[in-house]
Amino acid sequence: MSKYMSVRALLVLILFVAIQNSVAQNSTGVKPELKLSQAIKTALANATEIKQAVYQIEDAEQSVLVSWGEVFPKIDTDISYQRNLEVPVNFLPAEIFGGPAGTLIPVRFGTDNNWSGGFTVSQTLFRGEAFVGIATADLYRLAQKENHRAIAQKVVTQTRVAYYQALFANETYRLEQLNIERLRKNLVENEARVKAGLVDDYDVLRLKVQLKNQEPALKNAENAVLEANRRLNLAMGLPVNVRFEIVGDLKEFEILSENAVSSLNTDLKSIDKMTPLTFDSPNEISFMVNASRGDLRSLKVASDLQDQRIFADKTNFLPNLNASYSMRWTAAQAGTPVFFATSDQRARSQVLGLTLNWNLFNGLKQYTALQQSKIEKKNIEEQRRFAKESAVNETLTAQDNIQNLFELVPSVKEGLQLAKVGYDRALIRQKNGLGTQLEVTDAELQLRQAEVNYATLVFNYLSAKAQYDMAIGKVPFVAQIVN
Repeated sequence: MSKYMSVRALLVLILFVAIQNSVAQNSTGVKPELKLSQAIKTALANATEIKQAVYQIEDAEQSVLVSWGEVFPKIDTDISYQRNLEVPVNFLPAEIFGGPAGTLIPVRFGTDNNWSGGFTVSQTLFRGEAFVGIATADLYRLAQKENHRAIAQKVVTQTRVAYYQALFANETYRLEQLNIERLRKNLVENEARVKAGLVDDYDVLRLKVQLKNQEPALKNAENAVLEANRRLNLAMGLPVNVRFEIVGDLKEFEILSENAVSSLNTDLKSIDKMTPLTFDSPNEISFMVNASRGDLRSLKVASDLQDQRIFADKTNFLPNLNASYSMRWTAAQAGTPVFFATSDQRARSQVLGLTLNWNLFNGLKQYTALQQSKIEKKNIEEQRRFAKESAVNETLTAQDNIQNLFELVPSVKEGLQLAKVGYDRALIRQKNGLGTQLEVTDAELQLRQAEVNYATLVFNYLSAKAQYDMAIGKVPFVAQIVN
């Protein structure tokens, strides 16, 4: 359990740092930086689902002890004392004592003080369900660990996608700001041209309208950033009011590069490359996901548990055998009580016994329970088959999505470069009196769309890679806390 205790210790540390960061932000206005690896580790230590999975493992540990307790010896002891304030009287025929027939005489039975005590040891020699329960408890503990693995894989994937969404929201907001800066700069230049009599003031009017129409988009992008950050905090299990500066730059992320071009993307690229991307056959994928995915491993353990349940149901048709041993002392004494009286007023007895209990018929209850267990086994196996096929399909879909994105990279990057060149040329043509504001506006729209296209491409790739890692069951950082 030391592993899970260390997780709790990490949780306390992370919460402390988060609180300190929040206080620092409120006092200085500077938001602390948050890398993707830090976000993942925080989620693994602090997410509600993770903590619940750890509690379930701890509960399973206790269940193992309970199961062993069913086959350990049981020792009971008792002691009692009875004081007769008046010794009980019974009436017996007088003729027993030589008296006249048909009459009764009172006779006192008992003593003033009566003591009784002893202990009993009982041991189960054979009870099939109890012995099967021990193996079942171990499997239940393993099932909870595999459930922990599955939940950890899901939490890490959710955190990665939430982090990428926050990066995309930041990039969208930056592009909106950049677009407004371009419009304002263009507006100033055109106002100067109007004063010089080089252009008509209609171009200035068009720019003012375009600028006003763009300002709501900037506000929406700002709100999207706040929402994305809150969702990331929820994924990490942190309060939504804690603010971070997300580390990463989508515009500088090179999908096809093995290394990060920008230092801001070092952590992103490192995590992206933790799980190699392979294009395997369906049969190879089926073998891989069966060994790696937490949900499939959990279903395998569930199937093994059901085998034990079937075996336990079969043992119910067998007898139970128990042994017991008891030793008791009794004492009777008149007058002032002395603990368990004296040796001549005290007696001891010992009993050794065996009990065989065999249910021969109980209305087909045992037979019905066995058949239900076998049906449940078939149900679990069908779940395993479907889950495996779904995992293979998810992996193939992720592979196809990533492959398509790889093929789009050259054209999207080329489109971005051409859009930048086109926008610069449109500005030069306008300055030289060869172009119009309409051309500049069109070039600006093309450039903005190209920038959004590249950011979207990178976001889609990072999200698809996270889904691929989840699909094959090789999610970064999960093995370190589960195995």
